[in-house]
Amino acid sequence: MAEPKVRSHRPYGPSRADKIVPAGRAAELADNKALVRRYYDGVLTGRDHDLLAGLLDPSFVTHVSGGPDVGADGYMAAVAAPNRFGRLA
Repeated sequence: MAEPKVRSHRPYGPSRADKIVPAGRAAELADNKALVRRYYDGVLTGRDHDLLAGLLDPSFVTHVSGGPDVGADGYMAAVAAPNRFGRLA
């Protein structure tokens, strides 16, 4: 039996998730995608730290592998800090 072809890249067009979302949940999925896009475009690429402050809930906690949990203020400081490559974006 022949091996199935495996794509080495994501095809253009709707994602698989777009195709399996139940009716009525598409708007929720679109809202979530828009939020993630705002984070990447505005915060990571655009360096808009005021936007990050508005996106994070005060009770936000990120769990760092091998390190302590970090709250919203610590996360914002980490995103704002330069690293050995310069800015993150």
